[in-house]
Amino acid sequence: MSETGSKGAGTAVTVLVTAIGSMSAECVLRSLSSCEGVRLLGSDLHPADWLVTSTLVQGFHQLPSARYEQEYLDTILEVCRQESVTHLIPLTDPEVDVISSVRERFFDLGVTVCLPPSSCVETCRDKLLLHDRFVDDHIVQPIPSRALAQWEELRSGFPLLAKPRNGRSSEGLVKLENEQDVEHLLRRDHDRRYIVQPFYPGAVHVVDVLRNAGTGTVSVVCRKELIRTTNGAGLSVAIHGCTVLRRQAEWLADQLDVHGCICMEFLEYSGTYFLMDINPRFSAGVAFSSIAGYDMVFNALRCFLGAEIDQPVAYPDLIVARGHYEQIMSCETR
Repeated sequence: MSETGSKGAGTAVTVLVTAIGSMSAECVLRSLSSCEGVRLLGSDLHPADWLVTSTLVQGFHQLPSARYEQEYLDTILEVCRQESVTHLIPLTDPEVDVISSVRERFFDLGVTVCLPPSSCVETCRDKLLLHDRFVDDHIVQPIPSRALAQWEELRSGFPLLAKPRNGRSSEGLVKLENEQDVEHLLRRDHDRRYIVQPFYPGAVHVVDVLRNAGTGTVSVVCRKELIRTTNGAGLSVAIHGCTVLRRQAEWLADQLDVHGCICMEFLEYSGTYFLMDINPRFSAGVAFSSIAGYDMVFNALRCFLGAEIDQPVAYPDLIVARGHYEQIMSCETR
């Protein structure tokens, strides 16, 4: 057992979790709410009584959308100041982008931003930069990617898949069937935000990776997505322990100097696992790793408390499906 105890933070901490209406939120909040010594706060752009997860936190703050960067930052910094927040856990890409870019402002308030280093976040949140970083790597093979204007360099034939280079989940994906589709998208892509990749039909594998940069300890849980939502969140998955994916995930985490928990996505096509994306945050399906027997959330907090994380666990192959439930949040009679 680590010095923090089996489910204790070891010292009194106040944790603010953002976007508690997102898909990973329930797992994150349930894990943290069971930790002794953790005062748990939540925030979201929607009001508390619209969110079933608001019942899992001890305090709630409604924030502006992270699309309005300055307003969002001013508000969340004030919340951190008022609530004496010690640790901040962003759950969605827009918030990760905004918070990571100015994390020194949180540091000045005594707030630990629970994200990988800024250099890691910047690489992971730019699909073309991520590709270029590992295109000649001897362990990992990224899916071939080019800026949209250089689409002919792919030499893979149609169809192609275009996506925003800084996009989130599966938003903004465009399947390009011919040159006319390319030309149409080029005319729309005024800010040159799209990249293009070969369209490889194949299975998507998601890998939750937790790494303590101070000790080098890494824990990996792999899953194959069986049913996904249109924005890329797994509903039914096959949890497995593929040694090839584990090795690649551990290598990537080391090369990016990851500290904390991130999510990697690979496309299995023609006998190869192609690296598609790395999300520098908890995956939408981080609960699947908990079901496999490893608490990514609590151990991520351990990382940022300066404690060692649990060692990797052996887990069986599992098929897991997620559902949903309904709960009355308020009732008003007339």
